[in-house]
Amino acid sequence: ALHKAKLQLIRENDVAIADPYYWAAFVQIGDPSPIPLPQGIAWYWWMSGLLLALVAGGYWWRKKG
Repeated sequence: ALHKAKLQLIRENDVAIADPYYWAAFVQIGDPSPIPLPQGIAWYWWMSGLLLALVAGGYWWRKKG
């Protein structure tokens, strides 16, 4: 996928933008396989709790300032 993205960048953009200086720093490190989500609804509750914490934190931050 990264190879295809590089080729598309080179084809569709100006030569100056397609220079490796702009994209060579992006190197994949580690296992490229997708992260498996746990089965069931437990992850759904964790995400809901995280969203609630972010909203509450944003409200507190806004009220503080």
